Amino acid sequence: MDTNNLLAIISIIVTIVISIIGGIYAIVTNTKKFELSEQYKNELLTWYGKVIFIISKLQGECEGKERGDTLQELSALIEIGRFYFPNIDKEDDFGKEKPCAYRGYRHVALDFLILIYQMGDDVNINKCRKQIEGLERHFTSIVFEIVSPNKRIKNIKQYTKITMPQSMSIEDFMVSNSGEIAFDKIFEYYR
Repeated sequence: MDTNNLLAIISIIVTIVISIIGGIYAIVTNTKKFELSEQYKNELLTWYGKVIFIISKLQGECEGKERGDTLQELSALIEIGRFYFPNIDKEDDFGKEKPCAYRGYRHVALDFLILIYQMGDDVNINKCRKQIEGLERHFTSIVFEIVSPNKRIKNIKQYTKITMPQSMSIEDFMVSNSGEIAFDKIFEYYR
């Protein structure tokens, strides 16, 4: 075997090895990105769940000390929320005299929670329920955008081969239901 053939074979082997290493690196990198992304989203959802529970509790019949404790919990969750929704720096030096976590403009997600806190602190919270519900929905929509459930489900399926339940609304289910459940009676009951 002459030198040219030997060099050609070595270069093919080196190319194959580099391709294999590159493929392994891409898989490992994508897997790590997916894991980090999922970890962040899970932490955010845990915090979000606590916030929503407190808002629901606040809208319930809590009075006096219980309401004060609930507002205190919401206040603490808002402070923790600064790590998920840091202040926005518009490069206009707004709040530059404040500690670093408070400089700039508060993220709208936290402003929604602060407004809910203020309404929850009102003696007559009943007059604010619709507004609290609207603010909560906007807050949920912001978290929803970050978590991107549909994209997340696709990624989970891709990386774990776990299949998600088929997409079906109650109307779809009623059409496919062969009389197992008497929905007309259920809906009549709740009207």
